[in-house]
Amino acid sequence: GVGGLRLGWWEDRAVSGQVDAGVIAAIRKAAFGFASLGAHFVDDAVTFDTEGVDEAWRVLDFVDRYASLGEKLYSDVAARRKLTPYARERFAWAKRISGAEYSRSVRRRAEFIRSFQAGFRNCDLVLSPTLGFTAPAISSVGPAQRIPALVAHTLAVNFAGCTAVSIPCGFVDGMPIGLQVIAPP
Repeated sequence: GVGGLRLGWWEDRAVSGQVDAGVIAAIRKAAFGFASLGAHFVDDAVTFDTEGVDEAWRVLDFVDRYASLGEKLYSDVAARRKLTPYARERFAWAKRISGAEYSRSVRRRAEFIRSFQAGFRNCDLVLSPTLGFTAPAISSVGPAQRIPALVAHTLAVNFAGCTAVSIPCGFVDGMPIGLQVIAPP
């Protein structure tokens, strides 16, 4: 059960203009329903500074993949032809990242992990939307292009090294919505 757990609520305000207020309200209602099961919500809203997190993740993810295998595949012309356009574009982008950009991304991740750790000082679990709107139709985008609002809450949790689960919590306009439950590493 959840009786006695201290819960915090988090919404990524950086993407507030890209979310559906009705979806957020429905997820928030489901989250605060845990109070009826004996959980207690902390008075202070949980906040995490997500500025630059999406870009830092992209640098670290793409460059690490390039370093581990991509460089070998990308530099071999015959092997490169066998790669998907997605992989070729990601490796080409990663190849251009400087050591300074990579270092700034490592530093940003360390700062972000500390902000997540601070978020758990007063609560056992943090609840948030999994996605701030119903699942959209996605037009084709390049692999290096990101849609930050799609991963605003989930990428941040993964980037911080936390554990999370998405719990289905209803429907809005016939589409499912989810409540993310986040725990410390």
